[in-house]
Amino acid sequence: MSLLSSNMMCDCLCRGRVSNKGLIAALLFAWILSGTFLMLTWYEMPGQQNELRFVFQNFNQPPTLRKEFQKPGNQLGKHAVVKRNVSITTLTTKPEEKHYTPCLILIWTIERNEIEKGWPKENLSLNGNCRITYKHNAVYSAHVIVLHQKIMHSILPWKHSRKRSQRFVWWSDENPWDLKHFGQRDPRKFGNFFNLTMTYRTDSDVFFPIWRKESLFKEVANHPQSVDEIIRPKTLLAIWTADDCKPSRGNQIRMKYAVALVKAGLSFTKTGICFNKEDKVDLKPYMFYLVLVDGYHCKDYLHEKIWQALVKGLVPVIFGPYRDDVLNQLPHHSFIHAEDFRTTRALVDHMHAVALNKTLYKEYFIWRESRDIELDDAVIHSHHPNLKLRSQEATGWSRLCEKFREMEAKNQTQVIRSLEDFVFNTESKHCMGPQDKLVT
Repeated sequence: MSLLSSNMMCDCLCRGRVSNKGLIAALLFAWILSGTFLMLTWYEMPGQQNELRFVFQNFNQPPTLRKEFQKPGNQLGKHAVVKRNVSITTLTTKPEEKHYTPCLILIWTIERNEIEKGWPKENLSLNGNCRITYKHNAVYSAHVIVLHQKIMHSILPWKHSRKRSQRFVWWSDENPWDLKHFGQRDPRKFGNFFNLTMTYRTDSDVFFPIWRKESLFKEVANHPQSVDEIIRPKTLLAIWTADDCKPSRGNQIRMKYAVALVKAGLSFTKTGICFNKEDKVDLKPYMFYLVLVDGYHCKDYLHEKIWQALVKGLVPVIFGPYRDDVLNQLPHHSFIHAEDFRTTRALVDHMHAVALNKTLYKEYFIWRESRDIELDDAVIHSHHPNLKLRSQEATGWSRLCEKFREMEAKNQTQVIRSLEDFVFNTESKHCMGPQDKLVT
């Protein structure tokens, strides 16, 4: 209680002028006056040279940070720094909740058995009050309709009749060369039809990577092992599993590269359908996992076996994707990229050197010990400042719901005039073009 208010109350009591009601009123007045005085003196404490970051607004409302100290979307952070040389003051406010009208996302399938492993479940709820369904009777009530690339050859009931308010999304997780030559997808039939693209490419309207760094870290955290435990049973050098044997351009390129590795002196175990060895293999004894991707230099295209190798405790040796695309999505120093070496001989020599040096090999597992996405991204950015990292963004279905809400708030519409341009014509020549001479 302030000195002024204490003297006033004492003066009133000593003179006997206060009734019970008057006493209560006097106490209340003194308390209010005291609170105001204390808050004002706290803000104007002498001897402090740093700028105050709070602006006093109203006795009955909590103070807020000035705009230049606010994070976007937050009125006040969990820990608000009052001054640089004063201890942290914890202030909490209830975050503002947005109330959206329900949004129904229909994933269109021809047959029920077309729903693949990893697709969302019926009635899955997403942040933003979106819900997933596969029910065909929702075709005219759905706000968003998603078409997977594998059913594009089918007759679609709304090709010439649709609600203007609905957003149609083209979804693909396949490399474009295979789409064109084996899937026989013809995007020219869908000019001015789709509103959004949702693929593994970072220039999609909705970025949908095959895996995410966050998912990888969670998977590793669910099965914690020390680095020493992981490397202790490793006695074999490398393994390659090949299950896609069709005569695609990417498969021909990676097969030639595998032959070049053997000629350079690399000995590795061969498994998979292409080698008539479909039995599951224990990966624990192996140090390296060869991931020779069938989409050669296709934008942002990474194979799920890269992530599987990391989860299983192997170092992936990657050929096919652009190096920057791998750097953009994987933990720092968690892989070996073929294009870091001028020849296959140099790559094989490096693998042998790492295998014989326990210290060097353990360096490829440092990321498993921290599992801190922000720290990992910061390290990557320090080495590659021009890379745009997407590790902490919403992706996939969550991002689709966000995108719909953003367009809804802006009353925004868009139409993809040429799906063919996006899928095929904007791809690299290495991905869609003729055979390239390999480095040997």
